[in-house]
Amino acid sequence: MKAIFETLLKEIKNREIKRVKASQHMIAIESERVGLASNLGDSNDISDYIGKRDIFSFAEMIFSDNLLERSLAIAAINSALPEIQNREITAENGYNLLERYGVDKTVGVIGHFPFVKKLKPLVKNLYVFELEPQEGDISADQFSKYIGEIDILGLTATTLINNTYEGIYNQFHKNLKTIMIGPSTPMSDIMFSFGIDVLSGSIVDNGDLFFSEMERNLHFRETSGRKPFNVFK
Repeated sequence: MKAIFETLLKEIKNREIKRVKASQHMIAIESERVGLASNLGDSNDISDYIGKRDIFSFAEMIFSDNLLERSLAIAAINSALPEIQNREITAENGYNLLERYGVDKTVGVIGHFPFVKKLKPLVKNLYVFELEPQEGDISADQFSKYIGEIDILGLTATTLINNTYEGIYNQFHKNLKTIMIGPSTPMSDIMFSFGIDVLSGSIVDNGDLFFSEMERNLHFRETSGRKPFNVFK
């Protein structure tokens, strides 16, 4: 969704890159703070990008067709966004939010998060949409058939990286509550102008530990050195 990215780019100031790391699963870029993104590329080889030493040189790749470059761009943007002011903030994770809001509600989840089996018996109905469906999932291209039934929608922030967010956003209805979940989530008021009600991401509070754990190619949920961070519209 081009308008989101153009607006986010206007929000950031150029900063020097202090360090950048890519693992099989994650991208981390440190400037003002450590910005994160899921690595949707086919590789974690970022040797072609090491010469880039400022935020803008990474962030401008958000319009690339290359998923590794887009992942790097989201991490760079997330590292340089200004701190959100005058909003409700909590330290719950995305699962807890969906559990809390989803009681007696129909919940939709875009992305097969590890918590979906645990969530299913706690809500009225649960629909899980995936580009590559697992057992029990619904193909993402069937989303339009179900969106009218959904009260609470949790969606992975990787929809910003793989360019599927716009098609999802265009189907939101006025009674829908939306939660964007995952390390790629831009913690910015801007997202509230583009259909999101709650931002559920993470902040890195121990950069040295987090970067060292990336060396082990851990899945994000297995890493330390960070904590959940939610911002409410």
